[in-house]
Amino acid sequence: MGIDKFTIDAINKMLEIAGYKLTYEDLKKDKDWIKKYSMTNKQHDEWEAWFIKTVTKRKICPATSDPQRMFDWYDLDLGLRIKKLKCYGN
Repeated sequence: MGIDKFTIDAINKMLEIAGYKLTYEDLKKDKDWIKKYSMTNKQHDEWEAWFIKTVTKRKICPATSDPQRMFDWYDLDLGLRIKKLKCYGN
């Protein structure tokens, strides 16, 4: 079973927004990629906005779902970790 074009586009866009010069093809070669890369909250929000806009524009969301729910599943399965901010003080 192959991966669909939209999923590849979503991964590539996520990496681009996060500032990495990587693509889906690069990640296929590294089984631990999900542990190595992260993004900021702002980058995550930008990816989410792109994802929902693109899903809606391409009309690829399953009829039983909505774009936000679809994003939530993709983010859970394929999304980069969110960088933790350093806290100072108590």
